[in-house]
Amino acid sequence: MQHLEIEYNLNCLMSVISSCSRLEATLLGRSVHCHAIKSLACESVSVANSLIDMYGKSGKLNSARRIFSRTQKDTVTWNVL
Repeated sequence: MQHLEIEYNLNCLMSVISSCSRLEATLLGRSVHCHAIKSLACESVSVANSLIDMYGKSGKLNSARRIFSRTQKDTVTWNVL
């Protein structure tokens, strides 16, 4: 999407993270996480919830816990954990 200069929104980013989780594409998911950090999208509770879910399902519990401790929490955040 970046190479094609296509704009994205938070919903698109959450869908990509969720897809990485379902496909067990952890390396791609980590790349998307890096992009989210650079674009400040990680400040979104919904994106953070998707990242916690992805890392939790892939067994990267330290990464999931780190994101959990740095984000605002809502009901979904506690359920994802």
